[in-house]
Amino acid sequence: MSPCHNINETFCPCAVSLVVMKRTFLLLSLGAILLSPSLTKAQDDSSTPPPPPGGGPGGHHGMGFLTPAEKAELEKARAAAFAADPSLKTEQDALQASHQPGTPPSDADKEKFKAFQDKLDAAEIAADPAVAPIIAKIKAHHHGPGGPGGPGGDGTPPPPPPSSTSNESPDTSAFGT
Repeated sequence: MSPCHNINETFCPCAVSLVVMKRTFLLLSLGAILLSPSLTKAQDDSSTPPPPPGGGPGGHHGMGFLTPAEKAELEKARAAAFAADPSLKTEQDALQASHQPGTPPSDADKEKFKAFQDKLDAAEIAADPAVAPIIAKIKAHHHGPGGPGGPGGDGTPPPPPPSSTSNESPDTSAFGT
């Protein structure tokens, strides 16, 4: 006996519905695969532009506030500093290799990065003293006018505003005195 119960039919409705169900299943499966989060994440990662050169420790990343001339001068001083002291480049590479991308650095790593950045800044200034104002501009932009830790630079509060030089006494009439 055939699956359609009617042997004389040349057109089997059961077979057609089975084909339709198979195609529907195939399309739904394909759609689910294409919309899976792991596949869309992989596609998003491939379309993300690579980070700009010079990012990471010693790279002065986030320098959009510098002019192209300042960036070029800083890059030239960095190249001269690396040429004068190749251990700086080795130390930079080691710091970058020790950090796992996508994870925040530990406090110890931050201290290492800061110490290296200070050493690199000094070497860049030694190679080209004209970059000192550029490095000061970067530090002011990243850490505020007092450097790391806030306005005082060492975590202390800013100094009080200058006192008035006029001989007028403050108006205390609002306080009832």
